[in-house]
Amino acid sequence: MCTPVSACHQSDTAVVTGRSRQRRHGQAVIIFALASMVLVGFVALSVDAGFLMAERRQAQSAADAAALAAASDLLHNKSENQMRNSGKDYGAVNADVATANVTINWPPKTGPYTGDKKYVEAVVTKDVDRFFLGAIYSGEWEVTARAVAGIEPEPRAYALLALNDPGIYINGSTNVYVDNGSAMSNSDIDSSGGSNIFFAGGSIDAAGTISGNSNWSASGGINGNMSPVPDPLANVPEPPGGTSRTAPNCSSDCTFEPGTYHNQGNITISGTATFKPGIYTFSGNTRLNLQNTNSWIKGDGVLFYFTGSARFTPGNGNIELSAASSTLYTGGLTGMVLWIANCTVFDSQGNSVFAVEGVIYAPCSHVELHGTPGGVGVQVIVGDLVIKGTSQFRILYREYVKMDRPKIWLVE
Repeated sequence: MCTPVSACHQSDTAVVTGRSRQRRHGQAVIIFALASMVLVGFVALSVDAGFLMAERRQAQSAADAAALAAASDLLHNKSENQMRNSGKDYGAVNADVATANVTINWPPKTGPYTGDKKYVEAVVTKDVDRFFLGAIYSGEWEVTARAVAGIEPEPRAYALLALNDPGIYINGSTNVYVDNGSAMSNSDIDSSGGSNIFFAGGSIDAAGTISGNSNWSASGGINGNMSPVPDPLANVPEPPGGTSRTAPNCSSDCTFEPGTYHNQGNITISGTATFKPGIYTFSGNTRLNLQNTNSWIKGDGVLFYFTGSARFTPGNGNIELSAASSTLYTGGLTGMVLWIANCTVFDSQGNSVFAVEGVIYAPCSHVELHGTPGGVGVQVIVGDLVIKGTSQFRILYREYVKMDRPKIWLVE
């Protein structure tokens, strides 16, 4: 029997202590459960967020590919439907989505290139799978990526440019040297014979194919299937007509004055014809001929311009011409020395001297060169070019006109 104070007090204390322990154990379970839920939530968020970021990167790569594909079609003048379909197809394949998830905007609807038809915008949207997040979130879970690609110029040091089909053809044991510059054909570059040489200090480029041999080399590479180069002088105004002139008798040495030589028939140079500085316009039925290997045309600071039905047939004769060091007329190009504007054939034959300093511009002419043509400080822009025989064509490049090759760039 306990005393009222001691025994009963001890029993009450024991009962209270047991209940307290039970309450503390229950609280720990609740806290652990709550902490586990938070931990699981963090893990779920980490897994789903990581997968979301991976899908975002894939969507961006797809948008880049879609924009570049569409811009490539734009560069090659394909139809708007072809351009849009190319962009959608590339975007869908790269993002592993339906084409409906790829939007092609031409021109772009947002950003700094809005409304500019040289650029294409691609937007890719992709739904993302949820692993743990679905237990606590049922809303939209997707990624969207955007890219813009367009046509921008790439400066090129072209010393030789053939604008039209069939491009450049090298025949026989011809050697072509383009020092300090590059060569470009908007069509093909073909050759026959395995002994010819084609060397460029820059690159040898073609919009079509290149059929060379092991003797061909270029520090910038030999590159086919490039984008074509537009005529860089298409907007240069023609020179003004000058004083009407009558051609002198050139059965021996003779001298020409600047001006317009219209309907002069055959002007045949037998000796040495010296052309004073200035602009020479040959028009109508005028035909400037060199009779033989003893015939010379010489002129410093000159521009020869052929229009109408006029022709220049140097044959086996010798040519030494240099351009003026300044513009000869308003809007003209400094450095223009020979301009054949009427698409007539230009054919220089034999082993004669062909030394030209300046720009040779015959944008729609078929040009054939034999012998040992060349120039110190020259750019050649012609329709198409044939170099044949045992000739050596050497160009020491000087930039008179800047040339740009259009190229596709990813800009956003």
